[in-house]
Amino acid sequence: MSERVNKAIEEENALILNGIHDDEIVYVNAYYVLDKDGKRVYDMEMIRQEFEENILILIDLNKQRGRSDGKTT
Repeated sequence: MSERVNKAIEEENALILNGIHDDEIVYVNAYYVLDKDGKRVYDMEMIRQEFEENILILIDLNKQRGRSDGKTT
């Protein structure tokens, strides 16, 4: 890859890591199985479940730190 692309990737990685550290980003795995052709088939229910669990943890952490009242819309 070019130096410009590598620099952009480094900057994006730094933003992601800072967001995770600051409890502003939720990490979710992409659950999938391979079909008979070796193509990914994603398990959206598992992905949604993990997202919901992780976002509730993030909200609770921010509430404990005084950053949120814990309310959602």
